[in-house]
Amino acid sequence: MNRIKELRTSMGLTQEDVCAVLNVQRSALSKYETGAIPLTDSAVTKLADYFNVTTDYLLGRADKPAPDAKKPTTPEGEQSELTERDLLLKELAEKASKKEASVIQAVIALLDQGTNQSQQ
Repeated sequence: MNRIKELRTSMGLTQEDVCAVLNVQRSALSKYETGAIPLTDSAVTKLADYFNVTTDYLLGRADKPAPDAKKPTTPEGEQSELTERDLLLKELAEKASKKEASVIQAVIALLDQGTNQSQQ
């Protein structure tokens, strides 16, 4: 069993929204959701990235959407709130409209870019 429909509906997305991500017809997505046809490797990767879950979770091989993330530490050894921030932003993006969600995703990418540069 895969979790495409579960993830799609929990985020308030239509089949057309997900079809645009995969560049497939609605009938193909419907077959993916019901398991009538297997997902291609490309579709698995795109969907896992889009929904921010592991491929194992997407395919029903794991119960957790993502592995447990350790909170990064600052140079002083204190725990950073980065993981908490990411969770809050993801929750906000899930409740937002599609356009608002893209803006939130862009902000997350910029924040992550800044974090990666400061760790180098």
